[in-house]
Amino acid sequence: LIGADGLVAISALLSSTKITSLNLAKNQLCDVSYDFNANHAVRDGRLSGAYTTKGIAALADGIRGNMVLTSLSLEENFIGDQGCIELADALTQAQIASLNLHMNGMGVQ
Repeated sequence: LIGADGLVAISALLSSTKITSLNLAKNQLCDVSYDFNANHAVRDGRLSGAYTTKGIAALADGIRGNMVLTSLSLEENFIGDQGCIELADALTQAQIASLNLHMNGMGVQ
């Protein structure tokens, strides 16, 4: 699990490399924990940990204007509505052709 801090480092690499596909599935990118084996939240039916968008904001900075990255998987990171808002603008300024946001706790907005 790379978490939000690890994603800050990956974001910096995106602007200086030719990575075309990035799979960050199941990496607690918003500093929350989830028991995937039991398929339920770790504590009292809730995700545990402090939800932040630090990692997602860093990822957004890394993909904004990136014309090389074409495939991005953020599956099961529970980025939520705020995380999606962080990504939305960046995605309009990138060449992502394949995007996986399955199981991210997003509502309809």
